[in-house]
This record gives sequence, C-alpha cells and structure tokens, in this order.
Amino acid sequence: MRKITILFLLAAFPIMGMGCQSCHRMEGLKKVDAQYKPHKRKMLIMPFSDVVFPCFESKEGSELARDLGDYVRRQRITDVMYETFFPASMKTIYTEKKKEGPDIQAWMAMADHMDCELIVVGQIEDYQLGGPGSSNIVSGTVTFQVQVYDVKQPEAPVWGMPITTVAFPEGWEYADLPRGDLPADKHRRMLLNKAAEKIGQCFHDHLEKL
Repeated sequence: MRKITILFLLAAFPIMGMGCQSCHRMEGLKKVDAQYKPHKRKMLIMPFSDVVFPCFESKEGSELARDLGDYVRRQRITDVMYETFFPASMKTIYTEKKKEGPDIQAWMAMADHMDCELIVVGQIEDYQLGGPGSSNIVSGTVTFQVQVYDVKQPEAPVWGMPITTVAFPEGWEYADLPRGDLPADKHRRMLLNKAAEKIGQCFHDHLEKL
C-alpha cells in the first residue's frame, strides 16, 4: 500500500509543474528566459550617453542608468555599482582615462576601481516627450541600445541589446488620461523607469504579458 502511495505522489509532480505554466497563461502571462545572465558577477553600470551629451553629462542618460541599477538591485540579479553609489573619484578616473584612448580603457579603469567584472554601457538614440512647449503631456518615447563588456575579454561586447524603442503610456488603459494629470517631469521619470525595466528584464527570467 505504501508503494502505491509513493508512486502516486511522484506521478503528481509533473502535473503540478504543468499546472504552474497553465496558471500563468490563465493570468495572461508568459515566462520569458533571460537574454544574458550575469551569474552573480559584479556589474558596473555606466551613465548612458545620448546624441548630444557624453557619459556623465546626459540628464536622461544618467537617470536611465540609475533606474537600471535600482532595478538590478531590487530584483537581486547581481551585485551592482552605478552612479548613485560612485565615489567622487569615478568621474575623474573616467575623464582622465578617456583622454588617453578609447572609451573601453576608461570603462575598464572604473571597473577595476570598483572591483567589477561586467560593464554595462548604453546610448540614448532618440528621446521624445510631447510637443514643443508642452507642460503637460500624455505620450513619449525613448530609443536606446545597450552593450555588456566582460573585463576578461574587453575586445568586443559579450551581449548587446539592439536599438529598442519604449513608449509610455501605451495601451487602452491610458487612452482617456487627461493631459493635466501627467506633468512633463513625472512623465519623464515614468518613461525612463519603464525603459530601465525593459533592459533589466534581459538579465533574468521573468513573466511578461501575453
């Protein structure tokens, strides 16, 4: 009798596993695998640049990188260092090394200073928030790309996120949002936060809407 019970319990495990996936589908979600896993290697996230301003000088680029760092910490993907936690010497290291050669040398020097094994760099290719002179807006987009470098093989990125555009708001739930309810500054923060989440999700398995 005991053997029959044990076999019954063992047979139930695959069904339970399938049930979890079915639950996600019923909730309108799907499991998405990470595109690149850091495997707990310490990560340095550089402030992003844009088409006008270089690293450390782009307002939106710095904010997007900080939001990405916050996401990586919040999801406990790996140890991470980013502008919020940089010592004052970091910008000096970057500026001095950048004078000597390619950007990768400056990134490597900063990674060495912070004892990081991976370097995340990004560029904002386009940023649109409402029309000229808008004080309250309901739509915006940011287009960007991201690369990850390994300090052990810095010749080329070990992973890259192709040019990607994120919009906010989007979807039917925002169709009737009054203009006066979303000031430009708040909208900028929400747009960049969503872009950071899009990047961060590439580093871990997660659930997305179907």
